[in-house]
Amino acid sequence: MSKTKSFIRKFKDNLFVFFFTPLTQLLFKVLYYTYTFEEINPHHMTKARLHGQFSGAFLLGCWHEQFVGCCMIQKGRPFQILASQSSFGRVMGQVMKSFGYHPVYGSQTRNGKDKGGKQARKHLIAGIEKGYPVGFTIDGSIGPPRICKPGIIVMAEKTSSMILPSAAIYSSYWELQTWDRLKIPKPFARIAVSYGTPYLISTPLNSITLELETKKLADLINEQELIARQYMETGIVTNGFALSRSRTH
Repeated sequence: MSKTKSFIRKFKDNLFVFFFTPLTQLLFKVLYYTYTFEEINPHHMTKARLHGQFSGAFLLGCWHEQFVGCCMIQKGRPFQILASQSSFGRVMGQVMKSFGYHPVYGSQTRNGKDKGGKQARKHLIAGIEKGYPVGFTIDGSIGPPRICKPGIIVMAEKTSSMILPSAAIYSSYWELQTWDRLKIPKPFARIAVSYGTPYLISTPLNSITLELETKKLADLINEQELIARQYMETGIVTNGFALSRSRTH
Protein backbone atom coordinates (compact mmCIF):
# COMPACT_ATOMS: atom_id res chain seq x y z
CA MET A 1 0.00 0.00 0.00
CA SER A 2 1.41 3.41 -1.01
CA LYS A 3 1.97 6.14 1.57
CA THR A 4 -0.81 8.21 0.02
CA LYS A 5 -3.34 5.38 0.18
CA SER A 6 -2.25 4.55 3.73
CA PHE A 7 -2.70 8.18 4.77
CA ILE A 8 -6.17 8.37 3.18
CA ARG A 9 -7.23 5.13 4.87
CA LYS A 10 -6.02 6.32 8.28
CA PHE A 11 -7.72 9.68 7.76
CA LYS A 12 -11.04 7.98 6.93
CA ASP A 13 -10.71 5.65 9.94
CA ASN A 14 -9.98 8.54 12.29
CA LEU A 15 -12.88 10.52 10.85
CA PHE A 16 -15.19 7.54 11.40
CA VAL A 17 -14.04 7.21 15.01
CA PHE A 18 -14.34 10.97 15.63
CA PHE A 19 -17.95 11.20 14.44
CA PHE A 20 -19.36 7.84 15.53
CA THR A 21 -17.82 7.55 19.00
CA PRO A 22 -20.02 10.18 20.73
CA LEU A 23 -23.13 8.98 18.89
CA THR A 24 -22.50 5.35 19.80
CA GLN A 25 -21.70 6.25 23.42
CA LEU A 26 -24.99 8.13 23.70
CA LEU A 27 -26.93 5.27 22.08
CA PHE A 28 -25.58 2.63 24.44
CA LYS A 29 -25.98 4.81 27.53
CA VAL A 30 -29.64 5.39 26.67
CA LEU A 31 -30.18 1.70 25.92
CA TYR A 32 -28.45 0.65 29.15
CA TYR A 33 -31.00 2.43 31.32
CA THR A 34 -33.88 0.62 29.59
CA TYR A 35 -32.48 -2.88 30.16
CA THR A 36 -33.28 -5.38 32.92
CA PHE A 37 -30.25 -7.44 33.92
CA GLU A 38 -30.28 -10.90 35.48
CA GLU A 39 -27.26 -13.01 36.45
CA ILE A 40 -27.38 -16.79 36.66
CA ASN A 41 -25.07 -18.32 39.25
CA PRO A 42 -23.20 -15.09 40.11
CA HIS A 43 -21.41 -16.92 42.94
CA HIS A 44 -19.20 -18.46 40.26
CA MET A 45 -17.80 -14.99 39.55
CA THR A 46 -17.07 -14.53 43.25
CA LYS A 47 -15.15 -17.81 43.25
CA ALA A 48 -13.20 -16.76 40.15
CA ARG A 49 -12.20 -13.48 41.85
CA LEU A 50 -10.94 -15.19 44.98
CA HIS A 51 -9.08 -18.25 43.77
CA GLY A 52 -6.67 -17.06 41.07
CA GLN A 53 -3.04 -16.18 41.73
CA PHE A 54 -3.86 -12.46 41.81
CA SER A 55 -6.86 -11.64 44.01
CA GLY A 56 -9.69 -10.06 42.03
CA ALA A 57 -8.33 -11.04 38.62
CA PHE A 58 -9.92 -13.66 36.37
CA LEU A 59 -10.67 -14.15 32.66
CA LEU A 60 -14.29 -13.93 31.55
CA GLY A 61 -14.82 -15.66 28.21
CA CYS A 62 -17.81 -15.26 25.87
CA TRP A 63 -18.62 -15.38 22.16
CA HIS A 64 -18.10 -12.15 20.20
CA GLU A 65 -21.78 -12.02 19.19
CA GLN A 66 -22.78 -11.77 22.89
CA PHE A 67 -20.17 -9.32 24.15
CA VAL A 68 -22.64 -6.40 24.42
CA GLY A 69 -24.69 -8.15 27.09
CA CYS A 70 -21.72 -9.78 28.82
CA CYS A 71 -19.98 -6.40 29.04
CA MET A 72 -22.87 -4.09 29.90
CA ILE A 73 -23.97 -6.20 32.86
CA GLN A 74 -20.49 -5.69 34.38
CA LYS A 75 -20.87 -1.90 34.68
CA GLY A 76 -19.39 -0.84 38.02
CA ARG A 77 -16.83 -3.66 37.96
CA PRO A 78 -13.25 -2.71 36.94
CA PHE A 79 -12.84 -4.93 33.87
CA GLN A 80 -10.12 -4.72 31.27
CA ILE A 81 -11.65 -5.21 27.82
CA LEU A 82 -9.60 -6.36 24.84
CA ALA A 83 -10.68 -4.34 21.79
CA SER A 84 -9.71 -4.50 18.14
CA GLN A 85 -7.52 -1.77 16.61
CA SER A 86 -10.02 -1.43 13.74
CA SER A 87 -12.10 1.73 13.52
CA PHE A 88 -15.16 -0.17 14.80
CA GLY A 89 -13.08 -1.66 17.62
CA ARG A 90 -11.81 1.80 18.61
CA VAL A 91 -15.37 3.14 18.72
CA MET A 92 -16.56 0.23 20.87
CA GLY A 93 -13.48 0.59 23.07
CA GLN A 94 -14.42 4.17 23.82
CA VAL A 95 -18.01 3.11 24.49
CA MET A 96 -16.72 0.56 27.02
CA LYS A 97 -14.45 3.23 28.54
CA SER A 98 -17.50 5.45 29.10
CA PHE A 99 -18.97 2.53 31.11
CA GLY A 100 -15.93 2.52 33.38
CA TYR A 101 -13.96 -0.28 31.75
CA HIS A 102 -10.31 -0.19 30.70
CA PRO A 103 -10.00 -0.89 26.95
CA VAL A 104 -6.75 -2.43 25.73
CA TYR A 105 -6.29 -2.34 21.96
CA GLY A 106 -4.82 -5.19 19.96
CA SER A 107 -5.88 -7.68 17.28
CA GLN A 108 -4.93 -11.24 16.47
CA THR A 109 -2.04 -11.91 14.10
CA ARG A 110 -3.00 -11.77 10.43
CA ASN A 111 -0.90 -13.15 7.58
CA GLY A 112 2.00 -13.55 9.99
CA LYS A 113 1.90 -9.88 11.04
CA ASP A 114 1.31 -8.83 14.62
CA LYS A 115 -1.63 -6.39 14.88
CA GLY A 116 -0.87 -5.15 18.37
CA GLY A 117 -1.67 -8.41 20.11
CA LYS A 118 1.73 -8.80 21.80
CA GLN A 119 1.68 -5.32 23.31
CA ALA A 120 -1.96 -5.79 24.36
CA ARG A 121 -1.04 -9.01 26.19
CA LYS A 122 1.65 -7.16 28.14
CA HIS A 123 -0.88 -4.50 29.22
CA LEU A 124 -3.46 -7.15 30.17
CA ILE A 125 -0.97 -9.14 32.23
CA ALA A 126 0.13 -5.97 34.04
CA GLY A 127 -3.53 -5.28 34.86
CA ILE A 128 -4.10 -8.86 36.02
CA GLU A 129 -1.15 -8.55 38.40
CA LYS A 130 -2.91 -5.51 39.90
CA GLY A 131 -6.13 -7.50 40.36
CA TYR A 132 -8.13 -6.41 37.30
CA PRO A 133 -10.30 -9.06 35.57
CA VAL A 134 -10.28 -9.32 31.77
CA GLY A 135 -13.17 -9.76 29.35
CA PHE A 136 -12.33 -11.94 26.33
CA THR A 137 -14.32 -12.62 23.18
CA ILE A 138 -12.85 -16.04 22.64
CA ASP A 139 -13.46 -16.22 18.87
CA GLY A 140 -11.21 -13.20 18.43
CA SER A 141 -11.71 -9.95 16.58
CA ILE A 142 -12.17 -11.34 13.07
CA GLY A 143 -13.47 -14.88 13.60
CA PRO A 144 -14.37 -17.33 12.34
CA PRO A 145 -17.40 -17.17 14.64
CA ARG A 146 -17.76 -19.58 17.55
CA ILE A 147 -14.29 -21.05 17.08
CA CYS A 148 -12.30 -20.56 20.27
CA LYS A 149 -8.86 -18.97 19.80
CA PRO A 150 -6.04 -20.02 22.14
CA GLY A 151 -5.29 -16.55 23.57
CA ILE A 152 -7.44 -16.83 26.69
CA ILE A 153 -6.08 -20.33 27.44
CA VAL A 154 -2.46 -19.21 27.14
CA MET A 155 -3.05 -16.17 29.34
CA ALA A 156 -4.89 -18.22 31.97
CA GLU A 157 -1.97 -20.65 32.14
CA LYS A 158 0.63 -17.88 32.17
CA THR A 159 -1.04 -15.87 34.97
CA SER A 160 -2.67 -18.75 36.92
CA SER A 161 -6.00 -16.95 36.53
CA MET A 162 -9.35 -18.69 36.57
CA ILE A 163 -11.44 -18.83 33.40
CA LEU A 164 -15.13 -17.96 33.81
CA PRO A 165 -17.28 -19.34 30.94
CA SER A 166 -20.13 -16.89 30.24
CA ALA A 167 -23.03 -16.42 27.84
CA ALA A 168 -25.72 -13.78 27.32
CA ILE A 169 -29.26 -14.21 25.99
CA TYR A 170 -31.69 -11.35 25.22
CA SER A 171 -35.47 -11.29 25.17
CA SER A 172 -35.30 -9.20 21.98
CA TYR A 173 -32.41 -7.93 19.87
CA TRP A 174 -31.14 -6.63 16.57
CA GLU A 175 -28.69 -8.85 14.68
CA LEU A 176 -26.05 -7.06 12.61
CA GLN A 177 -24.83 -8.43 9.28
CA THR A 178 -21.26 -8.69 10.56
CA TRP A 179 -18.91 -11.70 10.60
CA ASP A 180 -20.06 -12.58 14.13
CA ARG A 181 -23.77 -11.74 13.70
CA LEU A 182 -23.38 -9.29 16.60
CA LYS A 183 -26.56 -9.05 18.67
CA ILE A 184 -27.61 -5.76 20.25
CA PRO A 185 -30.47 -5.91 22.78
CA LYS A 186 -33.47 -3.79 21.83
CA PRO A 187 -34.82 -1.12 24.21
CA PHE A 188 -36.42 -2.57 27.37
CA ALA A 189 -35.00 -6.03 26.70
CA ARG A 190 -34.23 -8.51 29.46
CA ILE A 191 -30.59 -9.59 29.48
CA ALA A 192 -29.72 -12.90 31.16
CA VAL A 193 -26.04 -13.73 31.65
CA SER A 194 -25.06 -17.18 32.86
CA TYR A 195 -21.71 -17.96 34.50
CA GLY A 196 -20.26 -21.46 34.54
CA THR A 197 -17.97 -23.01 37.12
CA PRO A 198 -14.60 -21.24 36.94
CA TYR A 199 -11.47 -23.32 36.49
CA LEU A 200 -7.70 -23.14 36.20
CA ILE A 201 -5.54 -24.52 33.39
CA SER A 202 -3.79 -27.28 35.31
CA THR A 203 -2.00 -29.18 32.53
CA PRO A 204 1.15 -28.03 30.66
CA LEU A 205 0.24 -26.59 27.28
CA ASN A 206 1.38 -28.06 24.00
CA SER A 207 -0.30 -28.29 20.59
CA ILE A 208 -2.48 -31.20 21.71
CA THR A 209 -3.54 -29.94 25.14
CA LEU A 210 -4.10 -26.42 23.77
CA GLU A 211 -6.55 -27.77 21.19
CA LEU A 212 -8.33 -29.78 23.89
CA GLU A 213 -8.58 -26.76 26.19
CA THR A 214 -10.03 -24.51 23.48
CA LYS A 215 -12.62 -27.16 22.66
CA LYS A 216 -13.46 -27.54 26.35
CA LEU A 217 -14.02 -23.79 26.82
CA ALA A 218 -16.19 -23.55 23.69
CA ASP A 219 -18.34 -26.42 24.99
CA LEU A 220 -18.66 -24.81 28.43
CA ILE A 221 -19.76 -21.47 26.96
CA ASN A 222 -22.31 -23.20 24.73
CA GLU A 223 -23.61 -24.95 27.84
CA GLN A 224 -24.07 -21.59 29.60
CA GLU A 225 -25.91 -20.31 26.54
CA LEU A 226 -28.40 -23.17 26.84
CA ILE A 227 -28.85 -22.45 30.57
CA ALA A 228 -29.45 -18.74 29.91
CA ARG A 229 -31.88 -19.52 27.08
CA GLN A 230 -33.84 -21.95 29.25
CA TYR A 231 -34.07 -19.34 32.00
CA MET A 232 -35.19 -16.65 29.54
CA GLU A 233 -37.94 -18.93 28.18
CA THR A 234 -39.12 -20.61 31.40
CA GLY A 235 -37.79 -18.63 34.36
CA ILE A 236 -36.20 -21.84 35.66
CA VAL A 237 -32.55 -22.52 36.49
CA THR A 238 -32.09 -26.29 36.78
CA ASN A 239 -28.85 -26.17 38.75
CA GLY A 240 -28.34 -22.90 40.60
CA PHE A 241 -30.19 -19.60 40.88
CA ALA A 242 -30.68 -16.23 39.22
CA LEU A 243 -30.48 -12.74 40.70
CA SER A 244 -31.45 -9.36 39.31
CA ARG A 245 -28.51 -6.98 38.93
CA SER A 246 -29.27 -3.32 39.56
CA ARG A 247 -28.13 -0.74 37.03
CA THR A 248 -25.29 1.48 38.24
CA HIS A 249 -24.87 5.20 37.58
